[in-house]
Amino acid sequence: MTQTETKRTKQNSILTNIKAYTKIYRLLCDNRTGYIQRLRKIFRGNKSEMVFGKYKPLEKVLGTVFSPEDMNRLRGTNSYKKSDRIYCYLLTDLEEKQILNMINSVAYVDYEKKGNVFSADIVLPAGELLNEESVRISNTLFKELHALGLTEAVMNPKTNNIELAKETCMGKKGEEITKEKERLMKHLGMKNKQFNAEVVGKLDVSKE
Repeated sequence: MTQTETKRTKQNSILTNIKAYTKIYRLLCDNRTGYIQRLRKIFRGNKSEMVFGKYKPLEKVLGTVFSPEDMNRLRGTNSYKKSDRIYCYLLTDLEEKQILNMINSVAYVDYEKKGNVFSADIVLPAGELLNEESVRISNTLFKELHALGLTEAVMNPKTNNIELAKETCMGKKGEEITKEKERLMKHLGMKNKQFNAEVVGKLDVSKE
């Protein structure tokens, strides 16, 4: 099958699938594979289908089904363009309230990435340095922690454990996350990023 034939087959599949449902939603999702997989699973279990693909080709296919006015309604007013979030379409028979309830039921947290901003203040207490699961941080990381900017860390000569000489603010809410802070949070097991998705547009699908 040629590339053109493969493309046409995918387009025909999308068009056929649209007609099998009564509604189509446009979602804006946090872009992390694990999170997207969980969304797919919960929607698939409720007889709904998430459709991903390059934006312009998908819009072109949808434009053969919906009018320009309908396409504007489906796009919504959100014009997010950063790569940490992606658009997709959801084919379903479910009402929007049900969709939002399902999205809210998918609990997924992970490490925050360089270039994002802290979602809350990150304050480390004075005393023995523990990770998020209250496990001691290995003393073999002492030099690296210093190199990454955690200069308040000291080695207790009696216990040979890493401690913080004083309460330390590692990051302020809204502050951009550097490469060093990203690595520090991984060493400390800090998964503070709560992933989410939102409905930005929707349409009823005509069976005609």
